[in-house]
Amino acid sequence: MPLTTRATFRINLILAILGGVVGAIAAIPLTWVGKVVSGAPPADLANYLWNMRVFGIMGALFGPMLAWSSLRNVPLWRAALEPTIGALVGAALGMLTGSDSLFVMGAAFGLALPVWRLNRVYRAHGQLPASADPTNGRLES
Repeated sequence: MPLTTRATFRINLILAILGGVVGAIAAIPLTWVGKVVSGAPPADLANYLWNMRVFGIMGALFGPMLAWSSLRNVPLWRAALEPTIGALVGAALGMLTGSDSLFVMGAAFGLALPVWRLNRVYRAHGQLPASADPTNGRLES
């Protein structure tokens, strides 16, 4: 049954809000780890708020797109939690190398790996149509 426009809007709004909240929460440990690894002075409230804002916006923008494209059949809590943990671990490992590019690549790979795994585990299994003909219309002679 197709979704109405209003229902689709509500679902996307919920996904965007959830993505924004998860992104903002994920910014807290990333800010702390980034400061520790780089040897910079401890983060102040402005650092945390800035990073929470940026990661919240990214989560709100990319969360619905990721959920609709790859995680449609995955329970919502798993679709939010597992990629976030993967991105945090990947970013932290990238930070430990001291390379900005490995930080970004680690976060992207850490996000992509759980998404790929969840997509495979919760993939909708295709079924044959009710009128499937095993001979594909060929006449047996």
